Amino acid sequence: MKKIKILSLFCALTIALSTVAGTAFAGSLDGAGLWHPASDNWAPIEKGDDVIARFAIGGDSHIMNYYSIGKLENAYRALEKIGGVDAFIIAGDVTDGGRQDQYTELMRIVNKYSKTATVDLDGKEITATGSAVGTTILSMGNHDDWTTESGAGSQEMFRSNTGQEPNAVYRINGVPILKMSPGEAPHDSGEYSVYESLILDEFSRIDAENEQLGYTGPIIGIAHHPFDTPYKDSSDFYSDAEIEAFRAHADNFILFAGHSHTLLYDTARVINQSAGFTQIRTGTLGNNYGATNGGSARNPETGTTGSPYTDATLNSSQCLLVDVLTNGTTRVRRLDLNLGRVIFESDDFIIDPENQIGITVSEGKTANYFSTGKDAGTYGANSAAPSFPAGAKVTVEDVGNHDSITVTFPRAESASDSASDYLWRYQVVLTPEGGESDTRNYMNDAHLEVQRDVWHVTVVGLEKGVDYTVKVRAQTPYGAYSEWLEAEGTVNVGVLETKYPAEPIFEVNADTGSYAETHGRTVNEVPSKTSLIEDASTGKTSVRLFGIGGIGYSFGQDDFNRIKYATTLEAYFKLSDNQSAQSILGSIDSANIALRVDGGRLFLWGTFASNADRVSSDKIIVSTPVPENEWIHAIAVCDGSSVKLYVNGELKGSGTGSGGIRDPYFPDDPYGGSFWIGSMSYAGNDNKSVILPVSSRTEINLARVYEGAMTADDVAEAYRTATAKKASLIFRDVTKGAFYEEPVTWAVANGITAGTSKVTFSPNNGCTRGQVVTFLWRAAGSPDPGTENNPFNDVKADDYFFKAVLWAVGHGVTLGTSDHTFSPNKTCTRGEIVTFLFRASGGTETPSAANIFTDVKGVDYFFIPVLWATENGITFGTGKTTFSPNQTCTRAQVVTFLFRSKQ
Repeated sequence: MKKIKILSLFCALTIALSTVAGTAFAGSLDGAGLWHPASDNWAPIEKGDDVIARFAIGGDSHIMNYYSIGKLENAYRALEKIGGVDAFIIAGDVTDGGRQDQYTELMRIVNKYSKTATVDLDGKEITATGSAVGTTILSMGNHDDWTTESGAGSQEMFRSNTGQEPNAVYRINGVPILKMSPGEAPHDSGEYSVYESLILDEFSRIDAENEQLGYTGPIIGIAHHPFDTPYKDSSDFYSDAEIEAFRAHADNFILFAGHSHTLLYDTARVINQSAGFTQIRTGTLGNNYGATNGGSARNPETGTTGSPYTDATLNSSQCLLVDVLTNGTTRVRRLDLNLGRVIFESDDFIIDPENQIGITVSEGKTANYFSTGKDAGTYGANSAAPSFPAGAKVTVEDVGNHDSITVTFPRAESASDSASDYLWRYQVVLTPEGGESDTRNYMNDAHLEVQRDVWHVTVVGLEKGVDYTVKVRAQTPYGAYSEWLEAEGTVNVGVLETKYPAEPIFEVNADTGSYAETHGRTVNEVPSKTSLIEDASTGKTSVRLFGIGGIGYSFGQDDFNRIKYATTLEAYFKLSDNQSAQSILGSIDSANIALRVDGGRLFLWGTFASNADRVSSDKIIVSTPVPENEWIHAIAVCDGSSVKLYVNGELKGSGTGSGGIRDPYFPDDPYGGSFWIGSMSYAGNDNKSVILPVSSRTEINLARVYEGAMTADDVAEAYRTATAKKASLIFRDVTKGAFYEEPVTWAVANGITAGTSKVTFSPNNGCTRGQVVTFLWRAAGSPDPGTENNPFNDVKADDYFFKAVLWAVGHGVTLGTSDHTFSPNKTCTRGEIVTFLFRASGGTETPSAANIFTDVKGVDYFFIPVLWATENGITFGTGKTTFSPNQTCTRAQVVTFLFRSKQ
């Protein structure tokens, strides 16, 4: 069997900029951060004379979660176009945390779009002035029990803001609606059993009224938490007596529940009758889709549920349209509010009291929906297997971290458009030689407007030095499987190393005269007492932190994925007080890894899978004493199995830390996932309580995070470079040890550039077309262009780039942006730069390297130049599978690319 040996070496020439996974999605955010659906072209849905009442039922609007903005209003607008909605019912988690500002925003929307008042049994009214739906009925969920307002319990917050009782019975056009909310309790511990007497009394009242009215139709139950299957953690929310009441009314009772954020395409997990009554999941109106028995839409690239993923988050807005009919049946349609369409139009749920409950099949009733197994009623019995296209193959390649691979395979096709044949997920199975198989599940992307033609999934947690076979198959929710696709040979991952000097993925270097991050990351927070000072003893500049907080920089999930299994942290700093608790680099909460000082010692602090129980003593991996008022160079190295702490170039301690760094505590919060210099930690669900202040004057000259593990020799070189006195270079913004230091020095020495002033090079500025062709022309020896014919009206004879432009056009480097414009001041992209370089080199070489980039296609003008550039070590992309061709190319990157192309 063929063996693929993967050994990833992240060398000094690698340029790896932070990037966001390039997956197409439908929904979008505008400049103000408001969400807009991919389509809102809803047509009216006929409401015939046989419809007694029409309800829209959704759950989990999560006002004002970051991802919910604009989604509830869009839902109302969609329902207005559909028409005839007598009531819009939201089954819990109407807010994201039960705060006053969230209720204020919720009721602004509710009152804007509800056109009639709702009267509770106690006579309370909701004042409403809108026009989209008849009325809005709200219930509570666990997030609404998160209230952080002082002096008011969560239920009183709900009652005073909505005008509704947490538990109530409504009749809409005669149809009874029993609304149940969990008892007031901390997050995830609310129970419905505390209202057992109330719920049983309400059932008795409904029964008596139904008999009096001669009503025999459905009883609509509304609760946030589902009961039991397929989510096994929900049964304890209800008492036995309540469950028996549900079952006693099974022919008519339908429980609509939220909480699970279920993708409504997944019929097997949306409707279930195996508990003895009908349960239907509501999906989510405003948050990201949740896990569904091992397949997740939260992060389909890694098969985990620990962090949101852009396409699942932006496109997650679904609900139900429920029509109660005169014949006693109930019709349920599923609505995708992002794509503007009914989900599985030919597969409406028809809840028929005469023919519905699976457990009473012996009495002549049919299990239409039943449970989640492959024998799940008629849906399961009719489920046909999906299939891959003829000749389909699966391939594997290195991701860059020591235990990770990327598995690539083509999209499979469902057997039909029926809900029973829905392609639920892909299974990737890895089998170590002589060991047990490991299955990873990846949610299908039916919720997207355009599905992936090719899947690239990252599989983590492989053991170094072990041979794995890899195979893939597709699956319906009912256990119908495609044939296996098997990768050729085996895969064996190596270790990711970083050879110094390498470009870090995060860098703050105060010698630049700023504490800005060199890759342009957003600064989230800066303490009020922050300044830049010069140190006469070292000739270096440092940022001085004093007071509460630290400086936080954006650091997203994709960034964490790159350092999860192999990383190096470097800092050069001075303490006036080594006893106070503070994080020099990282954070114990928002990064789960940090160089931290406390009690006279420097700690490498981390939460790894191997010590995931979050016991404090387990997190302090290694430590060493550190002095006050002396410059300290510290490097922490995590190689995937061990951690090492170096101080001033010498190893001071080692320990274990395997399985990867845990994801941050608050991945959904704007502050969550930040990397900090100085100390910052959040306490409390509102993420506002700052602890661990920097209580002394801490000075930080350098803070870097690298992808990959440095060796002891690399650490020693990094120490020598960082502690050397600030080089008296021509440019004060080009620092010793920067990845572009040697290229800039070479460019100046060869007359390619003189910088943007006498003392600045502006390495992080974008490079214009005029500058690029000038660099290339000078690198070629500033030859005479051989012509003075200038076709461009934006290029003048006295421009510094005049001859360079004529030369570039004459040599086919570029033809301008039109027949008469060159656009010399337009900034260049990475795709344009490598294309210019390729053409300037002669442009005849045919690269032999395979294309590893998902954002570079064969039809792109830069396709061959990108392959040529990566094959010749000029650049290696911004990620393992991304090149970011449309990203602005900085002056530092341009001279670095040019320098490498000349070697």
